[in-house]
Amino acid sequence: MFARVLEGCRHRSSAAFWLYRRRVGWWHHIRRIREHRCSRHVDPVCYNTRDLRTLVEARLEKEPGNPLLTQLGICALDYGCYTAQNIFFERWEGALPASPTCSAQCVGCISEQLGNVPSPQTRLRVAPTAEQLAALALSHLSGGPNRIISFGQGCEGDPLNRWRAVARAVRLIRDRLPAESANGGFINMNTNGWHTAGLAEIVNAGLQRIRVSIFSAVDANYAAYYKPRGYTLADVRRSIRHCADSGVWVALNLLTFPGFTDCDRETDALLELIHAEKVDEVQVRTLNIDREMLCESVPGPPGSPRGIEALIRSLRSTGVRVSTHAWTTSSAESPCNRPEWASWRCLLTRQPRATMQPRCPVLVR
Repeated sequence: MFARVLEGCRHRSSAAFWLYRRRVGWWHHIRRIREHRCSRHVDPVCYNTRDLRTLVEARLEKEPGNPLLTQLGICALDYGCYTAQNIFFERWEGALPASPTCSAQCVGCISEQLGNVPSPQTRLRVAPTAEQLAALALSHLSGGPNRIISFGQGCEGDPLNRWRAVARAVRLIRDRLPAESANGGFINMNTNGWHTAGLAEIVNAGLQRIRVSIFSAVDANYAAYYKPRGYTLADVRRSIRHCADSGVWVALNLLTFPGFTDCDRETDALLELIHAEKVDEVQVRTLNIDREMLCESVPGPPGSPRGIEALIRSLRSTGVRVSTHAWTTSSAESPCNRPEWASWRCLLTRQPRATMQPRCPVLVR
């Protein structure tokens, strides 16, 4: 059972846990795996600048009572959200949260936790109207060329839960600002992709890019992580295929957990999905979640781990664009690559040593 993988971690004095933390912890030996030089759009020096608070306060004073800007102000200042900050910096990819509700109950959700672990962010509480969404989008896109507006942010549920309002907002945007105009920019949506018919309406309205969240391409593991309400991975695949066939740029937001995502069956299933559904891009993101919390919810990793670098090579071999601005564990430091530790299951079930007592903070982001 994958749920027993971290049995040693339950004992804070476990030598295995200490070794795992020293060898694999994200806060120790980490490296950036990327296809090309990091874009300035995600360079930390461009964010959380000294003038950010002034810009946020000035915009909120200019548009008092705007529920979208109120939420984005919290996200920009309290949570350091880059896309929320871009709304106030008036540049690049801007956030456009649309839905307080979601179709899933993800184990690692950052804006709604139903168990004992508090969510680190506050979810959007008011559902903005199509007119409010369009007004903010037009303000952002019209300010310069090649800007992006993105539905579906960490502070909300899934925008497909409000597909009618989103489709109307996209139509209003494109009626005022055609895609082929100088400052037409791009309309993107981050989603679980659960509602194919609703997504088709948004595509018809003018959606140009979509980024679909994926933790696993194995049905059982997908269901265990997302805990979907009334849909399955098959529905997600239909949505991806519809977008690809409609000329929408399709990216997967691959939530990556070393020792799980890079296992044989997981990798093979992911490669099959990419090929079958005509995916254009895979964006590899580190799933920053407490290991015990994940292991209690998701079945065991299927097959032997290959290492994150091997996963990246496999993805690139399909011909899709592979990008990441996340930090991932170096495969050289992974216990999976040590002969005496064939898997982290072996490493993390060793006998506890009373002299070692590292803390195990619960972090869900």
